[in-house]
Amino acid sequence: MRFDKGKTKDYYLLTTDVENVFINEYMPEAPGDFVKVYLYGLFCAEHGMELKLSIMAAALKLTEERVFEALEYWKGLKVLDLTDEEEPSVTFCSLREMLYRSKDPEAVPEKSDIPEETETNEESDFKELIDFAEALVGRPLNARELREINSWDSELGATREVIREAFEYCSEIGKTSINYISKVILGWTKEGLRTSDDVRDYQDRVSERQGIYRRILNTIGLKRNITEAERRMVDSWFDDMHFTLERILEACEKASFTQSPNLKYINKILENWKQEADEMGRDVNQRVTVTQNTLNKYYEYLRNQAEIRAEGRRQEVYNKLPEIRQIDINL
Repeated sequence: MRFDKGKTKDYYLLTTDVENVFINEYMPEAPGDFVKVYLYGLFCAEHGMELKLSIMAAALKLTEERVFEALEYWKGLKVLDLTDEEEPSVTFCSLREMLYRSKDPEAVPEKSDIPEETETNEESDFKELIDFAEALVGRPLNARELREINSWDSELGATREVIREAFEYCSEIGKTSINYISKVILGWTKEGLRTSDDVRDYQDRVSERQGIYRRILNTIGLKRNITEAERRMVDSWFDDMHFTLERILEACEKASFTQSPNLKYINKILENWKQEADEMGRDVNQRVTVTQNTLNKYYEYLRNQAEIRAEGRRQEVYNKLPEIRQIDINL
């Protein structure tokens, strides 16, 4: 069996590099004997040593069958290439290069399957993005995180510009976990953001809306941050009901006179205004001017309705207690 990686003299005095991708992603799930075979094989490959399967098995205190089983295991995970010979040849793969080169997180394309120029550009772009990301988060990214980043454009459709902007934005607010950044990118792609200018325009709109949230809460005496449910409610006032800020603040002022003002109460006021506007066929922000003559007629209508209801109640009493009618007549 031959392991190829270049000849080096006095290799027992040197070191063997083990990729962090292997330690973080592959080693925890592998049987202990298989890890021994991988590390010993990597040691041999690092220094270009030729070794028979039997010698390797003896050195590791394993059977030849167990050593070969381990090599087949690692071949199945595509971390090494294994020739089908009596004394097989083993070539270890660069795990980090596999992640860089792969657009699909679940598959690593063969070099012959991709035009040389396209592969080189793609690999270079991805490495540049990872270097940029690692500089911002302040640490190397592990294999899981690299696969997650790969999925942002292949599954979410995020552009590299948007991904870069997300890393910068999250770094500025101190949220550098890949899970958090992934949620930011998901939200931005749902908003249709494709370029850096799109992101900046969107952030300006969000900042403006945040100021509006604070102003609405302050108007009804609430000195706290808005909740997610309240944010959606307020957004509906602008985006679905199409109220202006001036009209919403007017509803806030009405709510501020209640014992416990809250956004649900304001929402009810605005829903009523919206319903009235729809029934009358007017804009929701148009105020209705009421003249004194109209008010007088309205008050007269209320008095008439009150008298009608009072007369109805008297007749019910008279029907049940006829003597009450006689008493009223005598008064």
